[in-house]
Amino acid sequence: MLALAAGGCTMTRRALSWPELDGVLDEDWYVPRDRIAGDPRAKLPRAAPGEDALPDAALARMVGYAADHNSCALLIVHRDRIVLERYWCGLDHRSRVNAWSMAKTVNALALGVAVARGLVRSVDQPVGTWLTEWAGDARGKITLRQLLQMTSGLRMGNMIRIHLGEDAAAAALDTPLVIAPGTEFRYNNVNALLIGLVIARATGERWADFVSEALWKPMGASDAAVWLDAEGGTAKTYCCLLTTARDWARVGLLMLNRGRVGARQVVPETWIEQMLTPSPLEENYGFQVWLGYSRPPCRFGDWSEPFATTDVFMLVGRDEQRVYVVPGHDLVIVRLGHAARDWDDPVLPNIAIEALRRSSALLNPTHTGASRDPGNI
Repeated sequence: MLALAAGGCTMTRRALSWPELDGVLDEDWYVPRDRIAGDPRAKLPRAAPGEDALPDAALARMVGYAADHNSCALLIVHRDRIVLERYWCGLDHRSRVNAWSMAKTVNALALGVAVARGLVRSVDQPVGTWLTEWAGDARGKITLRQLLQMTSGLRMGNMIRIHLGEDAAAAALDTPLVIAPGTEFRYNNVNALLIGLVIARATGERWADFVSEALWKPMGASDAAVWLDAEGGTAKTYCCLLTTARDWARVGLLMLNRGRVGARQVVPETWIEQMLTPSPLEENYGFQVWLGYSRPPCRFGDWSEPFATTDVFMLVGRDEQRVYVVPGHDLVIVRLGHAARDWDDPVLPNIAIEALRRSSALLNPTHTGASRDPGNI
């Protein structure tokens, strides 16, 4: 009874202390957190003036759209070099932002490293292998693939208890099965939290420590942090990874470059391919990442137009936190900020794509072969 009362007090305290604007920018209000150690010596290269193919007029349009839609950070990387970096809301390149569900993609990347190391044999293994609380339970037969593709069949979790309470793992493990696994796409934070539990149990490490060694240091990212449910407790891997705009760009670049950072293969290329393969039940979703096809994904508002190429994929967080990756144009765009209810996802990528196509046409006026852009194939 005392434990229940204490948990209720924690939920009440966290709910009452929740900052205005949903805490996107206030990294310090929530405790406890686990540190994800990075490698602060590494720098993202910056394009020299006039070196890049993205013209100033296109960059100005992108800045204008971001500024008009409650953005606090806009970072554009082309050919692995920063070509534009702009901040508002008192942020700068050192500011760590909670980009909410963009953490899910990092979680999936970490699982890929665990699979590559043989710590997890296959994404088709049942989760009961690690979630022993579900031994002898139908939920134990859910596969990692079904968690990754949001087809687990679990009910939407008790997010008040998971998000604000002191035992997120217990709350997630209490979630009932409501439909047969593998029969319906249902976006569900519980799936990502369970993936994080599997990573921790399969590796025998704290989630933050494994991510640090497997991803963050090899990427050259700066120190980050992840929310915990309690001191020394469970990482909230469905959300709540605090890091900088530059390091969100590094995550995008890691995926754009098929899991490589420089000469090092950090995540297997085959795993990146699996992450970017559409789910049979939702063509706009892979492994914890959204894929930009001709229509808005089921959870998004209307778009003014489709993406200008079909190879766009997105890290997506609440209140329009975004990393857009366009492999065919070697392009990564990061947008962080406050909610913008009229946000139109194709706008920023399409401005850049169309400008790069025009630049290419001007440089190669007689070229008639197939473009490198998969959208033209």
